[in-house]
Amino acid sequence: MENQTKTKIIVYGLKNDAPAQSGGCGCGPEGCGPQATMGEMYDEMVADLSGKMDNLEFEFIDVMENDLDDESEVVDLMKKEFPIPYVQINDKLRFYGGISSQAIYNDITKA
Repeated sequence: MENQTKTKIIVYGLKNDAPAQSGGCGCGPEGCGPQATMGEMYDEMVADLSGKMDNLEFEFIDVMENDLDDESEVVDLMKKEFPIPYVQINDKLRFYGGISSQAIYNDITKA
């Protein structure tokens, strides 16, 4: 029964880099410690959402290794210096600067 359409979630980022921090992190004088890479954040999001929902399709596109010629919206955001990662849901860029499975879940499930 494949009549339900899949929700496609694409993350654009750098798999082995952590997202840039904006301003202070508020973690105290010792700093925040090691931060998850975009690849690790992506993997956590995939595991989290796969456990909550069906009919999801995931893809990670590395902005340095992949050809972005067909992704003009992504290139525009990068030129405007919006922080990666970017999260696209069904061909619409929805989030930038991080990967929140809860925000993605809320976006997908809102009617």
